[in-house]
Amino acid sequence: MLKSIRSSQLRTVKKGSKFLVRYVAGYFKKGRFTAPDKPRMSIETTNICNAKCVFCANPIMERRKEHLEMNKFKKAVDEFVAIGRHGVGFQRNHRRPVA
Repeated sequence: MLKSIRSSQLRTVKKGSKFLVRYVAGYFKKGRFTAPDKPRMSIETTNICNAKCVFCANPIMERRKEHLEMNKFKKAVDEFVAIGRHGVGFQRNHRRPVA
């Protein structure tokens, strides 16, 4: 009985060791931390938010709280597309109504 417990523990340690080696090897794999080939653009359509997320600097931000004007939005997207890029993302508030 004692021998079977030891052998099962040994198998578990071997499996864990194999996983650890694969994880570390993959983590330091060349190219893992390189920037994407195609730049993307992310647009903040408003900085008005009443969520008080602990990780967000919005409550202490000193710039004026406002919505992005449509002409500035259109200009930014048009210029991005003009240089041959696509893939525009949007920042959004977290399911809470804005102030």
